[in-house]
Amino acid sequence: MKKLFFFLILITSFLVQPVMAQRFGTTPSQDNTYRPLNLGLVTYTLATGVDTLKLTPRVFETHVRCATTLSDSLAVRIQSVAGSKLGDKVYLQFRSDGSSRKLKLVSSTNLIVGSTTSITLAANKSVVITLYFDGTRWIEASRFVQP
Repeated sequence: MKKLFFFLILITSFLVQPVMAQRFGTTPSQDNTYRPLNLGLVTYTLATGVDTLKLTPRVFETHVRCATTLSDSLAVRIQSVAGSKLGDKVYLQFRSDGSSRKLKLVSSTNLIVGSTTSITLAANKSVVITLYFDGTRWIEASRFVQP
């Protein structure tokens, strides 16, 4: 029985070793299972007139919000996909002031919008939009507009 147990342990150690070699590199700090995940915050300050917020997301999760409430119309554009990686996410979070405001997602080769590109926010209401990078372009994954 001891010989059988020893034999099973020996065989198991040979089977597990190649799996570990695929996951980890041969030198320290060569673990390639995940890239370093970074988070980003973009706080946008509105100017007078219709603004265009141009984004170039380069981190795992980018949170975008206005420094204050939306006091004017805002268009959001993905300027470039350079630096974006499969699975990256962008969260857009905006709140209107005491008046109804418009938010527009500019559909392009870099951004595919789910339904409508224009969103009307009622007074003192919020919107949260999630964008997902599919390896080629950003795709709108979800949209919540506060009723």
